[in-house]
Amino acid sequence: MSGKTDSSVTNDAIESTAQHLRESLGLSDQSVFNIVELLENDMPKAIKGFRLQVVATCEAQEIYSTKVPPRIFATEHVYDLARRGDARSRVMIAHELAHLLLHEQSFNFRTLSQSSAANSTESEALKFALAFLIPSSVARGFNDPNLLSLYCKVDRKAAETRMRYVRENMEARDF
Repeated sequence: MSGKTDSSVTNDAIESTAQHLRESLGLSDQSVFNIVELLENDMPKAIKGFRLQVVATCEAQEIYSTKVPPRIFATEHVYDLARRGDARSRVMIAHELAHLLLHEQSFNFRTLSQSSAANSTESEALKFALAFLIPSSVARGFNDPNLLSLYCKVDRKAAETRMRYVRENMEARDF
């Protein structure tokens, strides 16, 4: 489940990695899950040595990840919100999970924030987060982004983005 060594991961690879991870964790397409419990209890079985680690505060970022050792570090604030199902915090955690699975290097976002490599990896991580939290089979079953956002515990914008992506790719594959 690792990405390419360059900074570009294809959309198909992102979708495939998200689906493979869901399957390896025993998640059905219809399940809505607690991402914190999933990462604390099940992810260490999928990724050797993985831990979701809570930090009191972090001056630079609310959440970040490292490859070695495989960790996601979240402030107490983000962790608590995600445990309660907060949409933004759930996407943030899934986004960091993407960096662990898709990208060969962990980037310091402050130093690379203006580079195309950083923009590409951040975009890829967001695509993964949405694919992981909103499987395409679920997105296809909804016509209303408000209902999809409630069902998958993401914000409306995330639901709209995912619905648009899934529809565009369904239409492209029908030809």
